[in-house]
Amino acid sequence: MAKIMAVINQKGGVGKTTTVANLAWAFAQQGKKVLAVDFDSQASLTNCLNIGLREDEEYLGVYEMMVWHLRKISPEDDKFLSECTFEELCEKCIARPTYSAREVVKTENGKRVEDVQKEFGYDLLPSHIALADYELELSNRFNDSLTGFRLSNVITKIDEIRHYDYILIDCPPSLGIMSINAITAAKDGILIPTNLDLMSTRGVENLIEKIAEVQELLLEKFHTIHMGVVGVILNLYSERRSIDKSIENNLEKFYPIVTFKYQIPESVKAKQAVYAGVLYSHVYKKAADAYLNLAKAVESRLEEMAVAGQQILRLEVNDARKVGENA
Repeated sequence: MAKIMAVINQKGGVGKTTTVANLAWAFAQQGKKVLAVDFDSQASLTNCLNIGLREDEEYLGVYEMMVWHLRKISPEDDKFLSECTFEELCEKCIARPTYSAREVVKTENGKRVEDVQKEFGYDLLPSHIALADYELELSNRFNDSLTGFRLSNVITKIDEIRHYDYILIDCPPSLGIMSINAITAAKDGILIPTNLDLMSTRGVENLIEKIAEVQELLLEKFHTIHMGVVGVILNLYSERRSIDKSIENNLEKFYPIVTFKYQIPESVKAKQAVYAGVLYSHVYKKAADAYLNLAKAVESRLEEMAVAGQQILRLEVNDARKVGENA
């Protein structure tokens, strides 16, 4: 059974998509079978992995799987979706994304440099703008006690067919119904990426509280165990900035959660990778090493949590303020 984690922070621009894309790569480098799920209608992860970039490009993804699971589709709506099995749907919706790389290729006349397509090393359940319509539909069903389980049910069925080692969910920058779906689905815990600035770190407090609420609800009403926060990942970290180290120290001091020691280094290569259609880990060895070490740390942390059992963590009232004031 897969270890399922969601990467969440309600603040945008803190590296959620970069974390999912590169951490999935790092797990794949360890020989793990990995699925990355883009659960954001902005489709940033999907585009990051070179899918949906052409204006006329058509593909299926998480929206179609959610719709298939939520209600019957009539042939008039979509003949394929109305008649296919869930296994057939997996084949159509789950992609194996690739990127272009310049490599020396042997030919009859010697060697030449040409573009070759290489795999990122893991599967992707892509997203597109239609997911926003599904979010509205879920919001209209908010009083339905099973609303928060829609994504969980889909991912469980996928894993029964595909048998992944890890499933990572990239979430929208909000704490709305879609993120609640992602938290509920992520039975093995939540990864919280953050930049080293006051507004980003203060957003962690509300997220910890929301995760605790979902944990308590699942335990009380459905007798389901949710493991809570796996840890905080520090993005765009610079050893030259004393403020970064101060904020890191205060996160560890005032938040009762793990802050991973393997910080993701800041570099202009992060933006270069996006424009080149590759991963940060592909273009910057320090980043690759950081994500490989982070993957091992996350794996160890999951083992610790499995032994300790479920923990529901809450913060003191002024903890988030202390993180900023003492930085």
